[in-house]
Amino acid sequence: MAKINLLAWIIIAGCILLMPRSVFPLDNQIEKELQNIKTRMELNPIPFQSTLRIENFKLFWYLHLPTTHMSDLLFYLRPKLVEFHLNYIDHPRTKTYLLNTEAWDEKKQTWKIDEDYCINQVLGSLKSDKIIN
Repeated sequence: MAKINLLAWIIIAGCILLMPRSVFPLDNQIEKELQNIKTRMELNPIPFQSTLRIENFKLFWYLHLPTTHMSDLLFYLRPKLVEFHLNYIDHPRTKTYLLNTEAWDEKKQTWKIDEDYCINQVLGSLKSDKIIN
């Protein structure tokens, strides 16, 4: 079984060949190219807050950029990517808040994570401010 782990399966016109990964080291090439992209981004940062992460041959890129730049970026990126997932937050209509100091339990030296604090008190506050019914 250990020897099979060192081999890559390649299917060619109905035939199955077992070849050592060293003959066709695609994993290393992909990993090197992703690292190359990350290095280029670090050396030439964009003028917006950005975080780039590589995990399991996938690239995750968090961007905090104005919506006016989104269309141009997507126009450039989309044709170059095989698989593309976008999560979008409407920047002009969102707000960024500092950490709520009340969420820290000084006695226990941990963040409050109980249901009453995280859900019930928040919903109660929204109801009292007449934001929700």
